Amino acid sequence: MNFAHSEVFGIDVGKNWFHVFVMISKGQQIDRRQLRREAILEYIMQQECCLIAMESRGGTQLWATKLQARGHEVRLVPAQFDARFGVAVIPMPFTV
Repeated sequence: MNFAHSEVFGIDVGKNWFHVFVMISKGQQIDRRQLRREAILEYIMQQECCLIAMESRGGTQLWATKLQARGHEVRLVPAQFDARFGVAVIPMPFTV
């Protein structure tokens, strides 16, 4: 399944599992998955280049670098703006 550029991927980085959710620019969630650490790059590489938002914390700099090297735009969101997926729209300090 490929997503258009008007959609935002949000990735919640965990120790062993990553929670991935996809939202359109209007804030409607269209996909949600839980992936093991080893499968995240393979899943993201199947998608078109897109905007990916991640909470800024330990380990996300490395993941952001890997994703940017593959053509995606990555934004690290400060922890005070992090909303758990499915609960609220991430208040994005940037436009899509």
